[in-house]
Amino acid sequence: MSYNTSNIYCITYTQPIRSIVPVITVTVSRVGTPTEGSPYTLTCMVSGHQSLMATETYQWSRSSGSLQGQANYTFNTIDRDDNGTYTCRVTINSPFLNSDIVEQDSITFHVTGTYLNHA
Repeated sequence: MSYNTSNIYCITYTQPIRSIVPVITVTVSRVGTPTEGSPYTLTCMVSGHQSLMATETYQWSRSSGSLQGQANYTFNTIDRDDNGTYTCRVTINSPFLNSDIVEQDSITFHVTGTYLNHA
């Protein structure tokens, strides 16, 4: 049996694929002045990923190493040893992205306090 292949055509249509990567912003904020002996909270906010059906993972760090992994970092009682720079690193994972997006922001603060003069 033979086939006539003279009437078979292959049509290829190529359309460019647009990749839209949103601008992800990470901001670390604080309210007030950190005062020695008081509780204090740093907040890590992320925006720009809502349309990605994404999940975010938070990781706080300081020069001395990694800290907790939540959006807020809370000091139960802050003291002068807590002075320094704190960085919040956010990893965005979405089924619509080929890879994770990682963004970070840092904040530096100095704890103030009241010195008591014992006589």
